[in-house]
Amino acid sequence: KPSSPSTFRIIKLAKVQPPKLSVPAEGTKVSLDANNDLKIYFGWKSSVKEADYYLELSDTREFSSNITKVKTSSTHYSLESSGDDKNSGIKLSPGQWFWRVVRNSEEDEKNTDTSEIRSFIVEKFVPQECKLLYPTDNFTIESSETETQNFIWKTNIEQLPSRYACVLQFAAKNDFKKIEIEKTVTSNQISGISLKEGEWYWRVGLKNLESKEITASSAARKLTVKAPLGNAVFTYPENNSTNVVYGS
Repeated sequence: KPSSPSTFRIIKLAKVQPPKLSVPAEGTKVSLDANNDLKIYFGWKSSVKEADYYLELSDTREFSSNITKVKTSSTHYSLESSGDDKNSGIKLSPGQWFWRVVRNSEEDEKNTDTSEIRSFIVEKFVPQECKLLYPTDNFTIESSETETQNFIWKTNIEQLPSRYACVLQFAAKNDFKKIEIEKTVTSNQISGISLKEGEWYWRVGLKNLESKEITASSAARKLTVKAPLGNAVFTYPENNSTNVVYGS
């Protein structure tokens, strides 16, 4: 049996609505990775089915300078930015950026319509604290063995970019106000460190080879270096002595 008829209305808008921005939200913060690269997803809604869109970005709200335009026929775009001007050639440096979408279609007045403007913030890459693995805290070693001892740690970066290196530091006090030994390496381990007898503290940080800034230093560990143990000396029985063993 057919249902009862229902009524509906079709309303024609006086003007086609401009694109409506979806993501990222106003003031969203995004971070560069260790290579100064950035991936950010832009999305918007449109009441027009067939149209071309221009995603525009600028470092000024007035879009008066440093404008980047990307053309797409979709209502979304995944932008890949390189801080080193490689790959796509789009560069979003740290700071505040503004974005909008310009639609080009036959349904828009003057064939174009522009969305609102939103901002987002690009933040610098901040490495996490390095983590020491071996030797353990309060480790004791003989001075004759320090150069063969491996010092091992890990970072939150799978592969260090060329502008970063690990820095291993040794100090006599755990405040590290006076660095006695400092080694810069591009791997997560090192050996060949000669340490004199006494108490040492060691830690590892990440060094930006461009700015020379050291960050993400690990918590310090204590290492005690002792004098080598001498050869064992038998005190009894004496050498070339004769000993008599009586039976029970």
